[in-house]
Amino acid sequence: MPAIVKRKLLTEKGHLTIPKSYRDYYDLKKGDDILLLYDSIILIIPEELKKFVETKKKQIDKLLTIH
Repeated sequence: MPAIVKRKLLTEKGHLTIPKSYRDYYDLKKGDDILLLYDSIILIIPEELKKFVETKKKQIDKLLTIH
């Protein structure tokens, strides 16, 4: 489900929305936990896919070190 989506911050607190297609694909609802990994980029990972982080650790580490 690759996509590129441009978003604007909604408040000074830094709120933004997660695209509906992403929420629908992962069946995310209000109050669901998500995991955020960030450095120079932000990765949003639904709680149910936390194991994905471990299996893709090398690729994620590489992404997080690109500046």
